Amino acid sequence: AGARGYAYGISLSDWNAKPWKREISSFHSSEVSLLAAGGRLFAGANEWVYELDPARGTILNQQHLTEVPKLGQTSLATDGTHLFAGARGYAYGFSLSDWNAKPWTAGVGGTVGLPDVSLLAAGGRLFAGADGYVSELRPSDGGRLQHRLLAQVPNAGRTSLATDGTHLFAGVLGYAYGFSLSDWNARAWWTKVGGAFSYPEVT
Repeated sequence: AGARGYAYGISLSDWNAKPWKREISSFHSSEVSLLAAGGRLFAGANEWVYELDPARGTILNQQHLTEVPKLGQTSLATDGTHLFAGARGYAYGFSLSDWNAKPWTAGVGGTVGLPDVSLLAAGGRLFAGADGYVSELRPSDGGRLQHRLLAQVPNAGRTSLATDGTHLFAGVLGYAYGFSLSDWNARAWWTKVGGAFSYPEVT
C-alpha cells in the first residue's frame, strides 16, 4: 500500500503482523504509486522511482527521472523488461537491467500545462494518456508511434487507459472513449458515465 509519502507491506499469510514501512518521499503529503509485477515491487513519487524488496521494503534500486524532481503524481507501468513512469506531462522509460542509465523522455498530452500521465503496458505495446490525449510510444526509446486527441476540452486532466488488445479505451472527465488500435484516425465512440451534471474522473 502507498500513502502520504510511504510504502507499506505485509505478508498475506499473516494480516496481524506488523507491516514494514518505507519512506518514499520526505514530503509526507505525497501520493505514492505502487506496481507489483513478475515478483518485483516498484514505487514512484515526485519524479523518483524505486524498486523495493517485497518482503522487507528495503530499497534495491532507485532512479530520479529529472535533474530537479518536482512534487506530483508518478504513475508506473512495466513490460517486464523496462520500467515506465509518467509525471507532469512526460513519460519516461529505462531498462530494468540498468538502473544507472539515463531514462528516455517523451512529452505526452497537449502543449499547455503539466498534467498527470497515465501509462499502460500491454501485449508488448506502451500507451500514455494525459489531458484528453492518448499516445502509443515505442517501449525501447519512447518514440511516438501514434497520437490523438479524444476530449476536446481545455485542462481535461487525468486520462485513464485500458485495452483488450484490439481497442484502446480512455476515460476523461465523465466520458469513456474507444477506438480500434488498427486505425488511430477513425472516429472514436464515446459515452457519458457517472451523473448527468458532473464530470468526474473515469477509471
